[in-house]
Amino acid sequence: MSKKGKVKARERARVCSVCRGPITQAATGRPRKTCSDACRQERKRRKHPRDRGWDAKMRKAREQIRKYERKFGDLSQYLGSTLPAYRQPPGTLNLKQRLLIHLPRGMPVAECWVCGRPYIPEGTKVPCCSESCQKKRRNYFKHLENSYYRNPRAQLRTPPDVMAYIKQEKRLQFCAVCDNPFVPTSPVRKYCGKPCRQEASRKRKAQRLAHNRKTAAYARRRNAEFRELRIKPCLICGTIFEAKSSRQIYCTRACHKQLLKDKKSPPPIYRRCVGCDKSFLVSRRHKGAHWYCSPNCMEKMWARASHREAMGIVRPCMMCGMKFRPEQKARGRRIFCTSVCCQRHLLIRKLGFQDYFKKIAA
Repeated sequence: MSKKGKVKARERARVCSVCRGPITQAATGRPRKTCSDACRQERKRRKHPRDRGWDAKMRKAREQIRKYERKFGDLSQYLGSTLPAYRQPPGTLNLKQRLLIHLPRGMPVAECWVCGRPYIPEGTKVPCCSESCQKKRRNYFKHLENSYYRNPRAQLRTPPDVMAYIKQEKRLQFCAVCDNPFVPTSPVRKYCGKPCRQEASRKRKAQRLAHNRKTAAYARRRNAEFRELRIKPCLICGTIFEAKSSRQIYCTRACHKQLLKDKKSPPPIYRRCVGCDKSFLVSRRHKGAHWYCSPNCMEKMWARASHREAMGIVRPCMMCGMKFRPEQKARGRRIFCTSVCCQRHLLIRKLGFQDYFKKIAA
């Protein structure tokens, strides 16, 4: 374009092609056709119109993904490709991201033949989503071959719906009794018909009866063994009886009451009288101060001087032999009259008699 043509184009482009507003053109460069970025985006949308049904397609795709997640859990934790993990490059999209790309655009999304989980087929078309599901599929066809193709009786009485499933390579269920294939009308169904269901019920009853007989025989043998162990003498009266349990130690209720009475009542305390040396019963309430059998003995002993020595109120020193009266708090543990005797006793224990007397002589 010549110089004059550029000038004319710049003069024509003084009005926005979207909002018809004024445009300020630069002195150099291409002439602007819109006044702002918003008008430029609107002009681009008008030039390349978006598919009007895209929002509805995305909404349907998200709804389908939610249905899958209610059944199989979070799909973002699964790989987006059927290739093993070590063969996938870093940054590969997960299954949920790939479904958001494939479902709105109508691209193929397959469901696993074994578990029913969706997957994106890549390269060689495989009917399963992983290697473990492929192994289960191979085991299923081996089972079908052994129970149907190699069994001529099963082929003679094959129902038409089972034959249709075999032709379409749909998955069948095998009976738990006769191992014949049948159409899985319910996920919890185990038997192909009523005869097999009754046969399984008879087997369960026979197993239950055999188990009950075995447990009853074991219980009789165990009771006979424990019966010999339960014949024991009563701890109260000595009578030999058969205990009802291993914890029973008395023969009758009366012996049990006597046992409880003996446990509650402590044994009696007997002591020798300080005055007359007779044995008497001590009352538990005054067992710390009850030393006489009667008030007469107490009066006679208080009249004598030997009363204090008998009660431990006056005692001889273990070192010098002099009698002293210890304090009431230290009456049970004091054996020396003074601290000097205590120090002498400790030196004798430490040095010995000979060394102690040599030290005194020096």
